[in-house]
Amino acid sequence: MGRNEVVPGESAGPGSLAVIPFKVEASNVLGLVAELRESGERVLLELRQRNLGRSMGWADSAGAAFALIVGPRDLEAGEATVKRMSDGQEAQCKLSAGAIAEALASLRD
Repeated sequence: MGRNEVVPGESAGPGSLAVIPFKVEASNVLGLVAELRESGERVLLELRQRNLGRSMGWADSAGAAFALIVGPRDLEAGEATVKRMSDGQEAQCKLSAGAIAEALASLRD
């Protein structure tokens, strides 16, 4: 598998979002990932339980433009942070596909 491939034959592409479940099971965000994909977002999902630095490194090497880190407190509060990989700019939002899409739009401007 090539460095630019997320799944064999598929590249993350520009503007993609890496969803990183941190200290929570990936199953907690599968519905959200599906909703984001259905709305047209290119979404990568980190399936390995790694430390945050390695997960962010994975997102960067996969070519993701943005990262959504979802931890236990985020799940409890129903909120999350979307981070632009290029400069670290962040946007807080509700943990819903619509709110995340709005946060992404604000960071893309």
